[in-house]
Amino acid sequence: MKNILEFLLKANKLKKIAREGWIIRKIKNPETIAGHIFILSLMALVFAKEKKMNVNMGKVFKMILCHELPALCLGDKSPYDYVLRTKSEKQKKEVLKTWIRFSRKEKMRIFFEEYREGKKAIKKLISNLTPYLKKEILQLWEEFKTKNSPEARFLNQIRILANLFQALQYWQKDKKFPIQPWWEWAFEVADNQMTFEFLDELKRKFRANIK
Repeated sequence: MKNILEFLLKANKLKKIAREGWIIRKIKNPETIAGHIFILSLMALVFAKEKKMNVNMGKVFKMILCHELPALCLGDKSPYDYVLRTKSEKQKKEVLKTWIRFSRKEKMRIFFEEYREGKKAIKKLISNLTPYLKKEILQLWEEFKTKNSPEARFLNQIRILANLFQALQYWQKDKKFPIQPWWEWAFEVADNQMTFEFLDELKRKFRANIK
């Protein structure tokens, strides 16, 4: 029980870790990782049932709970982290108005860097849990990162919608919020009909100006 308690105390910190994508855009009271996990879970349930998706929802929910655990050691990360480090404040504002596009080689380098760091972090977090539970948590996280199962691919699509959904709410409150990069990212990585249908509904609801 001591090891379980220590693990849960660490995981509880996700309630307070704000998401980096909102921090760099100076959002007041930004969404936390735990808040993101909640809306992601709800959206996954609704879409899976309404669209009759052929996925194991028990596995999806467990994957949602596990996929952000490395942030407890590494902090939350954004793709912009790799380009903002060397920019001035003025340059940062301009960079944030556009969607960052990396070459295939750069994408692979970033993926493997984040994969290695994330795996090391999650192994450290779960080191005192039972072997069976450690194996399951690590496997769920790896599947999510590599999209190596129907549940992981489904969740990665839902994650697109959850991120854009939150970004649009910030944009609705402040039209200076750079919403265009979020649209570009969503349309570039979306790959199924369900996602495209909801993207269209978001456009109608928020009446967003998409170039």
